[in-house]
Amino acid sequence: MHGWREVEIGRSRRGVAIAAHVPDALGSEAAAGLLVAALHGEEPEALQVARRVLERVPGTRTRWAVVACANPDGVLAATRQNAAGVDLNRNFPSRSWSDAPSFTYPPGTTIRRRPYRTNRSSPGTAPGSEPEVQALLALVARLRPALIVDVHAPLALIAPTSATPPATVA
Repeated sequence: MHGWREVEIGRSRRGVAIAAHVPDALGSEAAAGLLVAALHGEEPEALQVARRVLERVPGTRTRWAVVACANPDGVLAATRQNAAGVDLNRNFPSRSWSDAPSFTYPPGTTIRRRPYRTNRSSPGTAPGSEPEVQALLALVARLRPALIVDVHAPLALIAPTSATPPATVA
């Protein structure tokens, strides 16, 4: 992958390396963006999207960093959660964080259920308690991206999130 530097940003719950691909052109300035994929291990399509970006976009032509596999334990086990049974998407520190397990699918949903996906997910013991989330938070603090895109694939869609709240439209 031309122009990309692979940097280990942390280790998963089971000790698997978590890598960020940082463009060679990115010096000490803030990244234009951060693409995060495979936060849920049973969504391998997200990992494939990130890998294709790395293969097709030279690191010399971008200021975006890429984490192609944020949950390696989940990907290896084909499960939504990490090795501790935590849904990493629910582990990030936020005002809405709760220690109560959350529904993966709304109660009563049967159409899109997958047989290997549990319907209740733990958010972890505390906000940011999981090593995978800690690695991502440290990377965000280091790169200061203007935009974060978190790629998911349960419903064949991409759901972007912003590092800063969007402006209110009047």
